[in-house]
Amino acid sequence: MNAPQLSIDPEELGLDILPAIEKSFGISFDQNDFHKDFTYGELEALLFAKLPTATAADCTSQQAFYKLRRALRPLVNEAEIRPATLLTELMPAKRRIAEAHLNAELGMELNLASMPTWAVLSGSLLILVSLAMFFFSGVLALAGLGLAIVGLDAARHLEKQFNHQTVRELIEHMSSQHYRQSRRNPDTVNLREIPSRLERIFIDMAGLKAAELVSDAIL
Repeated sequence: MNAPQLSIDPEELGLDILPAIEKSFGISFDQNDFHKDFTYGELEALLFAKLPTATAADCTSQQAFYKLRRALRPLVNEAEIRPATLLTELMPAKRRIAEAHLNAELGMELNLASMPTWAVLSGSLLILVSLAMFFFSGVLALAGLGLAIVGLDAARHLEKQFNHQTVRELIEHMSSQHYRQSRRNPDTVNLREIPSRLERIFIDMAGLKAAELVSDAIL
């Protein structure tokens, strides 16, 4: 029986996913670490081999929550902060300021908020239409591209939308994309958490399902 293929784009794997794993777990991969038909199980074993030897049994998600709550407190005053709390309830406005504050306080790039989806889609569609217009009118095509660029630039100043809905979702992002930084003691790891945190990176970044991330699946 043939081994399953995850069919991840090699460029996405090499330029996005592997660097994200290195950053989150505070490790470095070498080119000779990998070979043809490298499997997900081998990657997991390689990650374990490169982790620090100091271990602890404490919960990283819980520690991430306390860190996030402490960083949020100046922004939300006396508002109650629970894992199920909606970020829109805590921070209904000034999300760019909130994102900058949290990034600075936590020392992480949280990717908290982004341009509204409708603005991104509209700008992207206008760019595609403008490129197609080059076959008919270079002047109209250039005008369309200019309008799209101006529109996307203006959209950057609109109120951003959150990329995570609840405090719990943001904690999950922190403890997978910034695992070591989310811990009270970044020099330790909880070995029982590593498989699920690695899995979450692949789910979020490659759009895979947990059931696909089996040990013999080829990257």
